[in-house]
Amino acid sequence: MFELTTYKRIGLLFIAVLLGMVPITRAAGPAAVVYNISDYGAVADGKTLNTSAIARTIEACKAKGGGTVYVPAGVYLTGPVQLCSNMTLYLDAGATLLFSTDPQHYPAIKTRWAGIMCWAHMPLVFGDSLENVAISGRGTLEGQGKVWWDRFNQAREQENYKPQNKMEEQFALLNQDIHGGYMEWARYHFRPPMIQFKNCKNVLIEGITLRNSPFWNIHPVFCRNIIIQDINIISPEKSENTDGIDIDSSSKVRITNCYIDVGDDCIVIKSGLDEDGRRVGIPTEDVVIDNCTMKHGHGGVVIGSEMSADVRNIVVSNCVFHNTDRGIRLKTRRGRGGIVENIRMGNIVMQNVTEAFTMNMHYREGTDKVTVSERTPRFRNIHLQHITAIDCQKAGNLVGLKEMPLQDIRFSDITIIAKEGITCKYVYDIDLIDVEIRNTNSPALAGEHVTNLYIDNFQAAKNENAPEITLHNSKHVSVRGCFRSMIKPFIRFSGTETTDIMITGSHQADENAIFIGDEIDHNQIRLQR
Repeated sequence: MFELTTYKRIGLLFIAVLLGMVPITRAAGPAAVVYNISDYGAVADGKTLNTSAIARTIEACKAKGGGTVYVPAGVYLTGPVQLCSNMTLYLDAGATLLFSTDPQHYPAIKTRWAGIMCWAHMPLVFGDSLENVAISGRGTLEGQGKVWWDRFNQAREQENYKPQNKMEEQFALLNQDIHGGYMEWARYHFRPPMIQFKNCKNVLIEGITLRNSPFWNIHPVFCRNIIIQDINIISPEKSENTDGIDIDSSSKVRITNCYIDVGDDCIVIKSGLDEDGRRVGIPTEDVVIDNCTMKHGHGGVVIGSEMSADVRNIVVSNCVFHNTDRGIRLKTRRGRGGIVENIRMGNIVMQNVTEAFTMNMHYREGTDKVTVSERTPRFRNIHLQHITAIDCQKAGNLVGLKEMPLQDIRFSDITIIAKEGITCKYVYDIDLIDVEIRNTNSPALAGEHVTNLYIDNFQAAKNENAPEITLHNSKHVSVRGCFRSMIKPFIRFSGTETTDIMITGSHQADENAIFIGDEIDHNQIRLQR
């Protein structure tokens, strides 16, 4: 009888809750406490500097163990905002944090800037060695970046530039032992990113809009367990170095449902620059990017070129790229070191991009000798599938190093409409399966020093100006079921190093469809209809 009565009571209580008859209460605690910046002296007139008022609010939140720092509707001029653990910075709809353009308001801090540990301006919103921290709401962070971009460009254009004020002199002194990388062109203008989390864990950024960052927009570095979702990042198409999201030596990152329209790369994955990156030695790994739209910028999703401490286990899916310079871009060079591996990208649509994909190991070519060492970068185990790209200038560019070719590259279910096809040089183990390239003025696929190439159902639009596939000094090649065109020759082989070619299952696999250079032993080309 007791058990029956108890169950009845629980059932009635559950029904009452569903009907709204009994209110649900939450346990009181630090997270439930709200600290309104207006209560600590913040003024929403867009003119009064609120740096101290916001700092007092966050200090009160910190003293009580955490809570929500609330920014109500209005425009609040401020300098840098430094967060604390166990807090949410919540910007209500209609709220704008308008950041000062005075460099003196942003003190020098030791951080990673453009891949190197150095002294730079404090970011506009900054968190160091924190946990359980969030930036949320429907408000806006306005960086007023144009003032910073113009100042930087004016300095960059001057030869033998010298520090102009005490802060620039301070940077010159603090960074006097740092050379290479971006130090030469930064010229003491270490523009602050909009948001930087450093050495943090359990970070959430959601809902907000970021506009006109002086430098990169969101930069988690040395962080773990990051969620970035439902945000908008907007900067002018020509704005300098306004990357959308730079994931740097961080792990367990999820980026979803974001809209990014910026003047540089939209989403970038990095792990430090050259010797300094290898010295710190923290890779970026376990990153998921899903359901995002990227517009303008130099690249949709980019890896590198600062990847000296390795990048691995990256998944990109269900994204759209509009008018980006490149769609998918991996870049490095001799001397950088680091391994990029275990990359999966798929279900992507691109329109009006300059180059659909590129994997380039000659980016800003270094001076290292052609030898293999810890300074030699590696790209391997990279798979792209289910991609449609239209109105492109070039389908793709794959360029490895002679001493370290790209390795294990796979393309499947790819359709690209472009003026130029795919070029490959120094690639080892590459598959192109169910790939269609519609182009007008070059071979759909041009390979040089390619080893272990497997082509199955490769289709190309008619091109009377060139063979649809050209392979030079390539070996261990298998071509299956690819001849759909009446253009002859369909495929051209050249180079004394060309060996071990098998062509099977192609309805035009005859002597007229294939050109074999006189320098090649014809016994190396085997045909099977």
